[in-house]
Amino acid sequence: RVSLGNILKSKASNELLDGAIAVFYNPKNPSVWRLSFIKFSYDENDKQNVSNLKRFTYVLGEHIPIKTAYNQLKDLKYPSLVELEDAFSVEKISKEFFTKYKELYHQLVNDITVANGKANKSVEDENNHNKSFEYINDKKVISFYIKKLLGRIVFLYFVQKKRWLNNDRKFLSNLFYNFTKENPNINFYDEILEDLFFNALNTKRDNDKINLGGNEYEIPYLNGGLFEEDEYDKTDLTITNENLKQVLELFDSYNFTVIEDTPHDSEIAIDPEMLGRVFEDLLEDRKEKGAFYTPREIVHYMCQQSIINYLLNFYGEDNLEDIKSLVIEDKTDTKFIRNNAKDIKKYLEDIKVLDPAIGSGAFPMGMLHEIVAVLSNLDKTADIGQLKRKVIENSIYGVDIEHSAVEIAKLRFWLSIVVDEEKPTPLPNLSYKIMVGNSLIETINGFDPLEISKNNKGNGERIKRMKDKFHSYFNSSSNEEKNIIKKDIEKDVDDIFIVALRNYQNKLEEIISKNDLLNTNASLRKKHNEQLQNISLIKKIQKEYEENRFTTELFLYKIYFAEVLENGGFDVVIGNPPYVRHERITDLKPKLQIENYLSYTG
Repeated sequence: RVSLGNILKSKASNELLDGAIAVFYNPKNPSVWRLSFIKFSYDENDKQNVSNLKRFTYVLGEHIPIKTAYNQLKDLKYPSLVELEDAFSVEKISKEFFTKYKELYHQLVNDITVANGKANKSVEDENNHNKSFEYINDKKVISFYIKKLLGRIVFLYFVQKKRWLNNDRKFLSNLFYNFTKENPNINFYDEILEDLFFNALNTKRDNDKINLGGNEYEIPYLNGGLFEEDEYDKTDLTITNENLKQVLELFDSYNFTVIEDTPHDSEIAIDPEMLGRVFEDLLEDRKEKGAFYTPREIVHYMCQQSIINYLLNFYGEDNLEDIKSLVIEDKTDTKFIRNNAKDIKKYLEDIKVLDPAIGSGAFPMGMLHEIVAVLSNLDKTADIGQLKRKVIENSIYGVDIEHSAVEIAKLRFWLSIVVDEEKPTPLPNLSYKIMVGNSLIETINGFDPLEISKNNKGNGERIKRMKDKFHSYFNSSSNEEKNIIKKDIEKDVDDIFIVALRNYQNKLEEIISKNDLLNTNASLRKKHNEQLQNISLIKKIQKEYEENRFTTELFLYKIYFAEVLENGGFDVVIGNPPYVRHERITDLKPKLQIENYLSYTG
C-alpha cells in the first residue's frame, strides 16, 4: 500500500490530477486485480505537492464475487468526481451488509426459537417436563448462540480467503452444497459443521487431515478458543439446512478481505472492522446502555495521539514534532529518531493499554495497529505476525460487561493475526486478556475481597506466581496443557476470591445473628438492611462466578491484571465509554462513590 501510494502521488503531482481511476495487478498472480478510484489533496503552500490521497478499491478476478462492484458501477456513464466517489463508497456496502446481516440474525433467532419451542413442547408432553429443553427455549441463550455461530462462520470466510481451508477460497459453500446434494435429508450442522468446528479446527492433528462426511480434507488446527465446545454447543438447538443455506447465500454474495481499512486506503469489501460494527450493533439494549460506534477516523486519531503523548513522557515537548513525524508520517530518518530508535522501541514494547468498555475492540485494535506500525518502521526486518502476537500478549487489555462484546473483540484480534501470517499457526488464547466484568467496580460496597491482611499473607505471593500462568496459557497450543493451566488458574481464583467471599459472608451472618432489631434505632436498622443486601450480593456473585467463571458485578484487576498494577498501572486508558444521563445510573452512583472516583455523578 505504501509503495503504491508513493507512485500515485508522483503521478498526480506531474499531471495535477484531482482524481484518477487506476488498475493494479501482480504479474505473479494475474487472476486477481484491483480497480481503484483515487482522490488527491494538495499542499496549501505548494499546489504541485500532493499532501494526501484516498484510495477506494474493488478487488476483482477469478472466484471473487462481483455483485457489489456491478451494482455500484453499472449506471455510470460520464461520471463526475462526486459520482465516482459515491460509486466507490465503502459506506454504501457497509449499510447494505449491516441491514441484511441484522435481518438474517433476527430471522434465525426467531426461526430457531420457534423450532425449539415446538421441540420443547413435544418433550414436555413425552417426559412431563424436561429441564434441558426449557433451557434452550430461552431467547437470550438462542440469541447468544446465533451470534457465536455467525461469528464462527464469518471468521472462516476470512480464513478461507487465505486458502487455509483445503486450499479452497469457497470451502464452506462447496462443502455444504456437495454434502446436501448427496444427503438432502441429513442435517449438515449436526453431521459436518460441528465436526469441522470441534474436531478439526479445535483439535491438533499430525497432518491436518480430517474426514468430513466420508471425504478427506486438509484443515488447520487454529486453537485460540473460538471453536472450543461450550455449554451452548451442548444444547439441542435445531439448526436446519435451510438456516445454513441462508447464511452462506448472504456471505457468498460479498467479497471478504482480511486487510482492515485505513483512513487513506479502503477496500470495498467486508473487512474485520466492518464486522466489528455489525456485531456491536447486535448487542442487546445497546442504545439504552449508551453504547455507540466510534468512526475509524476518530479511533485512528485518538490512538496516534495516545502514543505521541505516551512517548512525550520520556522525551518532553521539545521533541514533539519528531515524535509526531514518526507516529503520523512513518518518518524514521530524522536525527532524533536515529539516535533514540532503540529506546523508543523498548518504550513501545513496554506500553500497557486498557479499554475498560471494549465493545467490539475498536480502540485496542487501533492501538495494536499503531504500535505495530511504529515498531515495524523502526525495525524493517520484523515479522509482523509475530510482532502482533507479542504486542497483544504484553500490551493489550480489555474488559466489558457484555459477554457478546468480549467474544467479538477476541475474534477481531485473532483475525488481525491471521492477516499477516503466511501459513496457519495456532492462535493465542485471549481469555485472560479480554475479559467479562464490571470494570468500574472492584469491591462489594467497600469490602475488597483481594485485600492482603495478616490472615491471608500468602495470597500476595500466589497472585504474583499467577503471572507466569497467564503467559503460559496465552501461548499454549495444546488443548490438554491449556486445560491444565486453566484449571490451575481457576483454583487459584477460587482459593483467593471465593474463599474471601465466604469468609465475609460468614462474618456478616454472625453480626446479623447478634443484631437486636427490637431495641435499635433507625441508623442501626439501616445498617442491618445493608448487611443483608451485601449477603445477597455475595451469593449472586458466587453463583455467577461458579457458573460462568466471571461476574458482571465487579472486576478482579488485582488478580487478572496484577502484572500491570505491580509496575505502576496502565500507560494508556482509552475507549468510548457508555453515554447515559446520570439520572439513569442512580443505583450505581453510591458504588462509584465507595470506589473513590473523583467524578461519579455523571
